[in-house]
Amino acid sequence: MDERAFLCYINAKDDFFNNTDINFDNEYFFRVEVDKSQLIYTYKLHVSKRRVTQPKGFWGKNISTVNVITGENGSGKTSLIRFITNNIGRGTTAMHGEGVIYIVSQNGLYIVFHNCQELSIEKTSDAAKIKIFTKKEYFETLRNKGNFNPPYDNKRFWKNIIFFSNYFGSIGIRRETGYLIDISKNNNICDVISEFESLEKLQSVTIQEAYRNFQNIKRFKYSLDDCFKTIAEKIISVPDLLLFELKYTIDIYGCFYNKEKFPNGKWIGKNRYDEINRYRTSDENERAFEFEAAINKFSVDLLWYLLEKQVIGEALLNTYINELAETKEETGVTIAIRCLQSCVNEEIEKWIKVLEFLEKKEKCYILYWQNSKVFVYKWDMADAELVKHLISSNKAEQFFECKLVGSGTNGHYSSGEESRVNFLVSLFDALAKVKESKGETDNNNIILLLDEVDAYYHPQLQVNLVSEILEMVSKVFEDFYVQIILTSNTPLELSDFPSANIIYLENGGVNTNQNEINTFGSNVCSLLKNNFYIDSAMGTFARNKINKAIEFLNRENVQEIDKGCVQYLISIIGEPIVKNKLEQMYYERFPEEIPNKDEEIASYKEQIEKLRMRIVEGQSIDTKMLEQLEEELYKLTSIIKEIKG
Repeated sequence: MDERAFLCYINAKDDFFNNTDINFDNEYFFRVEVDKSQLIYTYKLHVSKRRVTQPKGFWGKNISTVNVITGENGSGKTSLIRFITNNIGRGTTAMHGEGVIYIVSQNGLYIVFHNCQELSIEKTSDAAKIKIFTKKEYFETLRNKGNFNPPYDNKRFWKNIIFFSNYFGSIGIRRETGYLIDISKNNNICDVISEFESLEKLQSVTIQEAYRNFQNIKRFKYSLDDCFKTIAEKIISVPDLLLFELKYTIDIYGCFYNKEKFPNGKWIGKNRYDEINRYRTSDENERAFEFEAAINKFSVDLLWYLLEKQVIGEALLNTYINELAETKEETGVTIAIRCLQSCVNEEIEKWIKVLEFLEKKEKCYILYWQNSKVFVYKWDMADAELVKHLISSNKAEQFFECKLVGSGTNGHYSSGEESRVNFLVSLFDALAKVKESKGETDNNNIILLLDEVDAYYHPQLQVNLVSEILEMVSKVFEDFYVQIILTSNTPLELSDFPSANIIYLENGGVNTNQNEINTFGSNVCSLLKNNFYIDSAMGTFARNKINKAIEFLNRENVQEIDKGCVQYLISIIGEPIVKNKLEQMYYERFPEEIPNKDEEIASYKEQIEKLRMRIVEGQSIDTKMLEQLEEELYKLTSIIKEIKG
């Protein structure tokens, strides 16, 4: 049974919202009117046709609609997501408080769920053709057709609600597994904490470290999946590098560390790298030196670790250190393999396999910021078992940490890139949980709630966010029909949304006036001021300084600023209109400092002529030069206007 359904309207009422209309439908607009004049409130649902109807398939073949919830800080974005999860899912029995109303659209049929004692529906003439029923009318129809299911189970309409948050913001979200799949960062960290056997073990690592290791294992699991790789390679850097980070410090080796044997302090033998010649090498050789220093140190750390565990003796470690200092042709990894092969047991055999992996030169990945405490190797499917062991078995007390990263980032993920890959991993987590309940319902409809998924994203990543989400979701859930509702604090995403798909919250209500602005494809700078309740496009510190300068130029005895500071401010202001206005005010206050116009014009003309000749002669002109030319022309034009005036 392929019945497509989505949540098209909510009338939110709780401690934060007071009968607030939230519309998600692309064809009709809904509004509730409440009459509180009687003891029992009466509710009237008004239905009207939207002036512009969004075509089906606008967001993709398997995505019903996408809405973004925005507004000033504290306006109720997360509260609305919480309202949806707390009141919708298992039907009207989950509703809290009189007057909660929501509407489900299923194959063009609209069903109104509510817990009001009295509710009526009123349609405008242009909405006369809408098929809309109250829940009672709808289930009576089903009963008459012999197709009756319990009315208070919305599994009839959607298979699951999936909730994702990229920060600790999911407090108060209901987690009944019957309808809600929580893949939020908050929930994942709870899972991480629950895996620790004792408080003592939890205290031995940071929560962030434990969480990253937890996600690292998931990345590995999904990186072996063809579907994951297909999606990831277009959007994010696939985790195909293995990064080793060393934890021991050089001081712990005590008597085993000999400064005469290793004068460079990096466990590189004196005979192999002369200290003087090393500083005459190229940057590439410098990085190669640091890389070998890192893998040598790993080998030393490993033998020290085995000595601490009493797997080997001091004599073997001394033998290794002497060979490392004297051998010219071999790395510390090769020497360590040879030394350990003299006393092989189960523990040593495990580490020899790791060293043999590090011995493969074709696997090396030298970083542009290479140092002696970290090194990276490429891995492939043939190394899967070894990689799995390395990223999952190394505990906090061991001498190194190992994690997966993507090659596109040259050996590390930024916080934003890490958030992107974790989001994709979380979608696959959700898909696995959805498939677990495959037989429970016949429908394949999903509501995906994304609360500030763009946290930690660089602005360029935010610009790409909506496109990436659509691509990820459409492929991960290709066998499902998905509705996406997300919250955002940035205008960089609003230009991807038609105004009808943006919900502007303000003090627990919806500001419908903002929907008059055409946002789709709009300039994000305009959206920043018009749509994000920002009263200035200038930083507060700069604005305050400029206001003080204006105050100084308008009257005497301003204590907080002096003439020299005003001159400095005028020279560094980047906005031409503000800069020129302040210059005008400055010369009105200090007319004796007005520059000679003839000399100034001659100077500008000379600079403009130089730039013009560069263009005529075909010389390269960068953006900075063009901006300079533009500024000089602007100044010259201003002077001419001033003289004319």
